[in-house]
Amino acid sequence: MFADKGYAGASVRGIAREAGVDPALVHHYFESKPALFFASVMPVAQGLPAVNPSALVDQVLSGPVEEIGRRWVLAFLTTWDSAGPERFRALLLGVTSGDGALGSLRQFVTEALLLPLASKLQVDQPLLRTQAAAATVVGLAVGRYVVRLPEIANASVETLAALVGPSVQRLLVDPLPNELLPS
Repeated sequence: MFADKGYAGASVRGIAREAGVDPALVHHYFESKPALFFASVMPVAQGLPAVNPSALVDQVLSGPVEEIGRRWVLAFLTTWDSAGPERFRALLLGVTSGDGALGSLRQFVTEALLLPLASKLQVDQPLLRTQAAAATVVGLAVGRYVVRLPEIANASVETLAALVGPSVQRLLVDPLPNELLPS
């Protein structure tokens, strides 16, 4: 339903109807529509806990602001490493197949992850910053899980967080160049 109607067009009630269950049952297992979407695009591997988007945002924001970039990279790569590299590849192939999933994923990422993060950062141009940081981390994931660049694919999550975290940090919270500031 997310692929057919997009994230905004799909409703929990409609999904429940399609699955032949009461909407209350869907709400019992998924705290929110974003959690349901995340579970649908990233099936939980055997024995792994479901990932809660708001918990990921809280995890990234917990602790010193000077370490947000490192925590973002850690949270992102830990999630996908736990799920298995093939799941990221499947997600990437799914959203680039032209079946409407790309728009759904973009809406989900924006509404469930980037907008909450941007609203809590209290910086200039928060959407531009969070989208640039997300693009950076997705690029890292493409190198790790899809292209399988040997040094990136074999590096520990901690090593990559130490390497890429400062770039994400700069994008998220460092002062913007004057040409990007509102006039």
